[in-house]
Amino acid sequence: MNNLAILILSCDKYNDLWDGYFHQFEKYFDVDIPVYFGSNEISPNIKNPKIRNIKSGPDVSWGLSFKKIIDQVNEEYILITLEDLYLCSKIDRTLMHKAQQMINGQELVRHLKYSGYIRGSKEVLPGVKILDADTPYRVTLCGVWQKKYLQSIIRSEENPWQFEICGSSRTKADDGFFALDEPLFRTVNLVEKGFWIKSSIKWALMQKIPVNPRSRKFKTLPKEILSMVKNFYFDLMIKVPLEKKQLIVAKLKKYLVMN
Repeated sequence: MNNLAILILSCDKYNDLWDGYFHQFEKYFDVDIPVYFGSNEISPNIKNPKIRNIKSGPDVSWGLSFKKIIDQVNEEYILITLEDLYLCSKIDRTLMHKAQQMINGQELVRHLKYSGYIRGSKEVLPGVKILDADTPYRVTLCGVWQKKYLQSIIRSEENPWQFEICGSSRTKADDGFFALDEPLFRTVNLVEKGFWIKSSIKWALMQKIPVNPRSRKFKTLPKEILSMVKNFYFDLMIKVPLEKKQLIVAKLKKYLVMN
């Protein structure tokens, strides 16, 4: 797999998550491909010599930092994940092989989703489908990306949520978007919009993962309720017929992104 690398994307203000992330990474990651960890200026305590730390410099903007990190990855394709998504399963080698088949095959692959939540339409390989132009969240940060294409659609002024929402709109005319039917690996999300998720911290402590609940605030009850609304919205967008999706998106996405 010399044309594919993993990038764990982070920033210095999330450095309190790093020890816990590496704890889970060492426990579950067993695939022999290059691994990069992206930060701003702080060097993480990486004990695994196979993980290379790359830095973007001062955090001027998320989009600019992201571009600087991507530029330092040598491989043609990048599997991106985040430091607040703690691994809780090993990588499915069968699905990883399918991803590699897509990359090395006849199809042009610009973006391949690996979460299993967003699914495509027409099957191109068993368990791999094409993503239509109007698929909600057609662009997501986490996924397998063709590096040169990803570089072309990043905007320095955007934050992660703008990148996914606006990126989904501006890539409608481009093909090469696919999705796995099943998740490549499973994770637990520890943080949302900078706040601990209570249920996730409870899980981490039960698993004896080195996290410090006092390092940041927990989500308030109203934010927990808003998260439930967002999850309902996400599930709705996946299940409703295509002709109704755009109307719902137009009415709800602005509020859900900004709050």
